[in-house]
Amino acid sequence: MSTKTGHLAQHSTIFRHLTVALCLSAYSLLAIFGCGSSRDEIDSAVPLDAADNSPEVAVGKLELISIEPIVYSGKGDPYGKLLVVDNDFTKLDVATLDEMPTFGKWSLANPNSARTEIRKVKLASDIYQGTALEIGNSVPSIELRQPSPTIPVNDVPAKLVASLTAKTEASDELALRVVCDSAGRVEEYVRAIPGSGVWTTVSVSKVWPVGSIPTNIQLSITRRGATEGSAVVKQVEAYLVRHDAAAAGNLGRELLLNGGFEDSGWTKSMAPWYLSLWGGNAGKSASIVIDPEAPERGYVASLPKPDADPGGLSLVQVVPALDASVRGKTITARVSGKAAAPDQLRLLVKCKLGSEELRATSAHPGDGNWHEFAATATIPPDQYPAEVRVELVRGVSVNASPVLIDGVSLQID
Repeated sequence: MSTKTGHLAQHSTIFRHLTVALCLSAYSLLAIFGCGSSRDEIDSAVPLDAADNSPEVAVGKLELISIEPIVYSGKGDPYGKLLVVDNDFTKLDVATLDEMPTFGKWSLANPNSARTEIRKVKLASDIYQGTALEIGNSVPSIELRQPSPTIPVNDVPAKLVASLTAKTEASDELALRVVCDSAGRVEEYVRAIPGSGVWTTVSVSKVWPVGSIPTNIQLSITRRGATEGSAVVKQVEAYLVRHDAAAAGNLGRELLLNGGFEDSGWTKSMAPWYLSLWGGNAGKSASIVIDPEAPERGYVASLPKPDADPGGLSLVQVVPALDASVRGKTITARVSGKAAAPDQLRLLVKCKLGSEELRATSAHPGDGNWHEFAATATIPPDQYPAEVRVELVRGVSVNASPVLIDGVSLQID
């Protein structure tokens, strides 16, 4: 054997050993993380050389595992456990759906008429894999629901995190509905899926102080007024987690509410935002829309072109009752916006300091694209504002394109 041939043989043996080791590593990772591919698929995808009988590497038997979420059964500690059973509809039998809301299974309002509108489908080539529910549009109202088991009184602050992942073509036809019932007091939260035709996750979060958690939380997938095609639902989740009480003061936390305009539910309410008009622009209104060029953003606010010049309109939120913890700190407001002209969208922050006013401002470049921009100011060390006012100003412009706004934030650090 020549030296060259010997080196080739040696390299070939090393390569085969590395191949086997890499395959073992792949199996190990799959076993740890519970990937959905079968062992046969992996074996056919990464074949080993059957003629290699090298004794240096031993191949053991490995089995793939999947990790099932822990579901709260009504006993013991409810925190960190799923509050609904079969949240991805793998075990759902549509033919047996009945009307009685019961923990442990999904039920259906008006099952005799609505059952034919629901079918299980397999997602094989989309961003998601596995089972999903397709909900048709022939019935005016469809509600698939499941209540949690009875939840014990909480001895620590508790936070509910609930979400729905789905896609639909039309806006405001499909939503996550959360109903919390405790001692006859009912709270309802609705988050609608933007009709962008892309997968979207909407969520509800709610914090309850010690001793005030609802005894029951019901999750519903609701479709109403369907006009376009079908909706596809991938999964629903709801967890309770222990929630640390916020530190005293206003530092280091988000001070605005509904900054992403997703808390609209069916009504598309912008609250607590309101529209301020000046210079003869009566009758103008803001709206919540979906940008067809960026549907992944979900709902965004839209400001129309003002009529009067001089004049304008702005979307406003006021943060009241700031405290002394913000003295000498930096206040930062951020927004993502889309505007077609340099003078169309401006971010303005106003802080009342006695008889004076501290201001910070920043503007969108006006190139027709989405940009994030910020305005910052430093609060004097011997004063603090009684309130902060955030304004998204739509100025007069020859360009009539609407201004779009998303992701508004205000923090003091």
